[in-house]
Amino acid sequence: MKKRKSIGQIADELEEEVTAIQRIIEEIQKEYHKEFISEGIMFYYYKRTGCKSIPNYSEEMTDTQYLLPYPTFEIQSGRVQ
Repeated sequence: MKKRKSIGQIADELEEEVTAIQRIIEEIQKEYHKEFISEGIMFYYYKRTGCKSIPNYSEEMTDTQYLLPYPTFEIQSGRVQ
């Protein structure tokens, strides 16, 4: 017969799992940074993951800051949907 776990044990296990997941995400971010540092791809990584802070940028990022403007040519030619 299995021994039942206390709420404290379950909370500790869950905290360990969350910490492990956070470490994995941090490692993935480091690898992205190494691979794409000068290519302009990191912006899209930060946008996709919803990062609120970007290295070397002092303001907190919001959804409107992640929204790219339409090119002028698209606006002038009426191609904006």
